[in-house]
Amino acid sequence: MIDSAPKFTIGLLGSEAIADLRLLDWLGAAYGAAFKRMANAGEPVDGVICFGDAPQNPAPVKTPCLRLVGLPSEAPCCVQSVIFGQDDATPKMFRGRTVKQRVFGLGAAAPGAGQIVIAQADGRPVWTRSVDQSNRADTAYLPLPPLTSNPSFFEYFYGDSFINLLPLVDFVRKVTGQNEWSAPSLPACFMFDDPNLHWGDYGFIRYGELVRHARQWRYHASFATIPIDGWFTNRGAAELLTANGDVLSLLVHGNDHLRNELAAYPSKERALASLAQALRRIDRMQTGAGCKISRVMAAPFGACTEESMDAMARLGFDAACISSGSLRLHNEESPWTASLGLRKSEWVCGLPIVPRFKMGKEAMGSILLSAYLDRPVVLMGHHEDVADGLDTLKFLAEFINGIQCAKWGDMAFVAHSNYLYRREGQMLRVQPYSRRVDVAIPNGVAQISIDSNAADGIGENVAVSGGAGQNGAGCRQAIHSPIETGGAERLTLSFERADAVDPYSVPSPGLNLWAFARRQLTEGRDRMRPIANRLRKAKLALQ
Repeated sequence: MIDSAPKFTIGLLGSEAIADLRLLDWLGAAYGAAFKRMANAGEPVDGVICFGDAPQNPAPVKTPCLRLVGLPSEAPCCVQSVIFGQDDATPKMFRGRTVKQRVFGLGAAAPGAGQIVIAQADGRPVWTRSVDQSNRADTAYLPLPPLTSNPSFFEYFYGDSFINLLPLVDFVRKVTGQNEWSAPSLPACFMFDDPNLHWGDYGFIRYGELVRHARQWRYHASFATIPIDGWFTNRGAAELLTANGDVLSLLVHGNDHLRNELAAYPSKERALASLAQALRRIDRMQTGAGCKISRVMAAPFGACTEESMDAMARLGFDAACISSGSLRLHNEESPWTASLGLRKSEWVCGLPIVPRFKMGKEAMGSILLSAYLDRPVVLMGHHEDVADGLDTLKFLAEFINGIQCAKWGDMAFVAHSNYLYRREGQMLRVQPYSRRVDVAIPNGVAQISIDSNAADGIGENVAVSGGAGQNGAGCRQAIHSPIETGGAERLTLSFERADAVDPYSVPSPGLNLWAFARRQLTEGRDRMRPIANRLRKAKLALQ
């Protein structure tokens, strides 16, 4: 989580009562900013937000300014096609795009003289910027959205309703320097929950067909497989997966797959025992199948609590993959949930949480927003989502491949490339969002520094490998000491906690016979669904 001590100050001018200032609190928590009421326009601040009745030229020279002139609207939101400009002022992943948005308070507005239109809806500007490059001055013509009694930022800033908040978020990211950090790529993956290697298909998914389709349309699909299913592996399915690991892979999906499993453990000790058993089962499955299984956890039903996340961090999981909505639902008493969805990934109890969201053609806004925030694009579904074929995957793959920095891979790749970097002379500062990251070293960089604000509980030491000399042999050092690159082109950084636990040292909870029987029934139901679907279609054809 971001350091609680704010490093930037943003001043407020005008009647900020027209906005719910909880939005600013959440942004401040995510990006390390403090907001304060300004007594006069000349106070030294890092940026200024002006509400409707503020003076026309309130910001000190060369101080970024955002003017919010949209008035609160009692009218319901309307769905509009928001058209983004082609100018450099427009964030690059939005340039020239049109996205459907739920717009609050769209009213009559005309851009002032010398204004670049960044976005418009229904022929009216919703976001503009001054052409004067010496002093960034933006204007947002939409009101901030009204909030409910107990919301989080994520509820108001997701795929189809981000436009009311995007100018504000972009401004705060600019002021706090967040947009000065870069990601090595935009990692992407399709994820299907539940399939296993018992046969060469699962429900509506035929593995061979999926492999051919993934190669044709250039994407990667990963099956979140359940460790308790590792009792049997079909040789043909394993060979298919091993031969096509570049487009098809596995990750971990709970342990026994009981409902809300990772949010229902009665104690920390039980969580540790069950999750250690999951890793041992996965290791046996991996050995028997001869394929790699990513040490990334997809929580069953999206349910996961802090106790389980802490156990996974101690056991050596690289990350977990959970939607922001589910993460908040099962940890709603935790204060960090209010600002979910603004960082590249979340760090909770020393475990990085990679966000995922529902696959579907309506996901385009979420994909663009993920690219804007440098968040991985992980779209999740079940076998029923391809009951009518793989066209949705084709549509989404083509859209994602149209984003210049998109790069597909398994969930290990997604986790290990999930970091931000910023070069400062011969120093490369790195914000890691995985317990292991593979860092590409630019020419001329002599040292790596781990940014202290990137994570909470990441660990005390870092193991460095992959380079020449001592790093290649496996150097280990304190996490806050500069890491010598030794001229390497790439280094792997693995973060170690003092309380780490070997999963093979944890006593086994044994086989849960009810969980095993339940899983057999669920798998049988899933495998019968294509047959039932064909029978239903045949019956309709005869009527």
